[in-house]
Amino acid sequence: MRKYVIIVLALSVVMFFASCEIFQPNCDSQMENVRSSRGDPEEVNRYDSSDYHSVDWWYWSQGICYTFTWGSLVGSCEISTYTFDPFASMEERDNILKHHMGI
Repeated sequence: MRKYVIIVLALSVVMFFASCEIFQPNCDSQMENVRSSRGDPEEVNRYDSSDYHSVDWWYWSQGICYTFTWGSLVGSCEISTYTFDPFASMEERDNILKHHMGI
């Protein structure tokens, strides 16, 4: 009986720590890789909702956006890219944003 109590307690501790956000997968290393190769993003848009996280890194002058997504609904880090012609004006930037967001 004592053996089963110890197993149940150990499983409870493991489940508790597995549910803590600090132990959930994120995109830190992937973001650092992009930052190392492209530099700091020119604009960052972030969306967080309990266990879902999405971050857009816009490199307007380079014509690329990286979207990093992670959380328990996604699993590990997912990265998608969106390419476009580098912008020359704020109007072009706004049009690119509308197209990316489906507006």
